[in-house]
Amino acid sequence: SREIARDRHRLKAMGITHILNAAEGERNSVNTGEQFYSRCQIQYYGITAEDIPSFDLSQHFYSSADVIESILRKPESAPSSPQYFTLRFSKRL
Repeated sequence: SREIARDRHRLKAMGITHILNAAEGERNSVNTGEQFYSRCQIQYYGITAEDIPSFDLSQHFYSSADVIESILRKPESAPSSPQYFTLRFSKRL
């Protein structure tokens, strides 16, 4: 939810080390950003997109997969015991 996306302490307590925001921007989005998460050492990656059903997010699939793959390949940035979370940061939830 938007509430969780903006709760840095809760994300850190959950063991979240990286955020890939697929709804970055100012319109119909979750506008947090790299600076917002840097205070708690969470790495941030954003895709400028609107959080609406008609937005074609598939155009960002390969670049997002590249980001995830690069995180998992770096032992120093990957979680020590990786757990996979799917968090849907949406205003509609």
